[in-house]
Amino acid sequence: MTGHYPARHRIHTAIGEKGRLQERGMAKWLDPAVAFVPRLLKQAGYVTAHFGKWHLDAREGAAAGVYGLDSYRTVNDNGPGWSFTTSRAIPRD
Repeated sequence: MTGHYPARHRIHTAIGEKGRLQERGMAKWLDPAVAFVPRLLKQAGYVTAHFGKWHLDAREGAAAGVYGLDSYRTVNDNGPGWSFTTSRAIPRD
């Protein structure tokens, strides 16, 4: 979602278990300041959303909203069990 090769941001595979990230020399999350296609679309007036697996951030309680998404329902399976994060509804004019 950045238009970059993931390795440019020290991401070599899906961001998952925190302990394994350090072993692999990986980042724990994609820097929210990176140019991100959904954020650019939002700035151009589009409503943005993501529904599905989210392997861009291993921080506890991190939400897809910091990446410029208006609405999201993300699934993380980074540890025992699954966790879901849901945003508010898509804004209506």
